[in-house]
Amino acid sequence: MKILIATGIYPPDIGGPATYLIQFTKFLLKNNCGIRVITFSDVMEDKKYDSDFKVIRVLRNRNVFFKLIKYFIQIIKNSKDVDIIYLHDVSLCGLALLFANLFIKKKYIVRVGGDIAWEHAYQKGLIKEEYFESYNSKQVLSLSILIKRFLSKQIYKNAHKVIVPSEFLKETIKAYNITDNKIKVIHNAIDCSYVSNISNYENEEIFKYVKNEKNNGNKIFISNGRLVSLKRFDYLINIFSNVNNAKLLIIGSGPEEEKLTQLIKKLKLENKIILTGRIDRKKLLNLYFLSDAFILLSVVETFSFATLEALLSGVRVILSKQGALEEIFGEFNNKGVEFVNLNNKDQIINLLNNIDSMRRIDQQDMERLKEKFNYEKHLNNVYNIILNIVK
Repeated sequence: MKILIATGIYPPDIGGPATYLIQFTKFLLKNNCGIRVITFSDVMEDKKYDSDFKVIRVLRNRNVFFKLIKYFIQIIKNSKDVDIIYLHDVSLCGLALLFANLFIKKKYIVRVGGDIAWEHAYQKGLIKEEYFESYNSKQVLSLSILIKRFLSKQIYKNAHKVIVPSEFLKETIKAYNITDNKIKVIHNAIDCSYVSNISNYENEEIFKYVKNEKNNGNKIFISNGRLVSLKRFDYLINIFSNVNNAKLLIIGSGPEEEKLTQLIKKLKLENKIILTGRIDRKKLLNLYFLSDAFILLSVVETFSFATLEALLSGVRVILSKQGALEEIFGEFNNKGVEFVNLNNKDQIINLLNNIDSMRRIDQQDMERLKEKFNYEKHLNNVYNIILNIVK
């Protein structure tokens, strides 16, 4: 079976989706599939990741129309003998595939990580409603939102199957008038091999800092994700001005970085909160292991690789109730996970100030967590969907 993977992110890019695709391609190779990958990239070639099969890279630091046309042409050129296309990005990649498929007429499935139209609108301040409320809102929507919604609907409508990581996102996709039986919920999953020897990193500055602060009696909190408005890092920073004997590491990069830097300076929290930028995944997993808690106060999450990785590293996890996180991790409530209401600032502050009273996940629950999010099982589920469509 020959599969073309169309994605917007692929290693050496970092992040959950890129890590997932490495695992997925290894799984497909093990099942004797022929693979090609088309991706946006900051480099034209990467010997480490481009050696086992053909990876076509379209430079992302170009004009948007140039990128769209280039991606469109690469789909046309590389799909002639494939059995199915696996779309891993609904935005520009999805648009290129939508146009290309007018000519190539290939079956495709799409894996959806979120409602791109809503997320773009929220981050630009064009919409304030939650996912579901926005579809029934009487607010006059901008032309750009309406276009994104229309294109998203066409991508879902023409797909043979839409794969989503949560029931929450399934309901969102159904709001586009997509039939229930076309949407398949398969929880995301990742490799459960995590913490290595901490001593491998003892000479690195961030590890020295964490150990030194813990020796001085400070608690270490970590939050991780792309620095965008829907992650509410600004709210977390404001909250942290009321947390005693604690340090916060915000890990990631994104368009909100300068704004968050200025907020930290304004509140005089430079000695309490550090924006670390991106950190290598192996280092990050070991940082989780050393920390006292991971906290994520997003407006909405349809799934969270960062949360899953943190919990599997044995650290306490504090999450907002909004979105799909309570659906996905709810069975571990009070067993290593605590859910908070974003509107209840005092509850969050009290929890952070009394973090030692919160239990960590025990070994029995850890095993259940690993089984629930076993990536071999997840990849088998995806593979069987592909196989059934091709047959």
